[in-house]
Amino acid sequence: MAILEKIKELIKPLLKEEGIELIDATYRRENGRMVLRLLVDRAGGIKMGECAVVNTQIGELLEKENTIEDRYTIEVDSPGLDRRFTGKPDFERTLGELIRIVDKKGKNYIGKVIGLNTDEVVLEERDGESAILLYSDIAVARIEVEF
Repeated sequence: MAILEKIKELIKPLLKEEGIELIDATYRRENGRMVLRLLVDRAGGIKMGECAVVNTQIGELLEKENTIEDRYTIEVDSPGLDRRFTGKPDFERTLGELIRIVDKKGKNYIGKVIGLNTDEVVLEERDGESAILLYSDIAVARIEVEF
């Protein structure tokens, strides 16, 4: 099993206990040093302080299990507001939040996620109308920041 897969399996219970989902993980050499970069999130979003706590917990766990032999740095971060959604779990985390969707025909939708099922997402648009979009028809979806 590759080192990154071992790390993911090892940290999965810790993250689950904290109600946190692993979005992405990389382990690679950067500027002569190995870097373990973890993107994490939870429903309603994750705060930087929570990322710092998880960073410490994961570091202690990896050290205890002696999982990584090389010297390395751990970075635990949130996915960021401008990250493109990659699947249904992204929509689930944003239930009740304002998002922007561009469908494959180029039409823009801005609204709050008010419903989800296996094939589609339901938005309440700013004009109060509901828009039902199939996941397969979505080209891009992101959190929409209100100012």
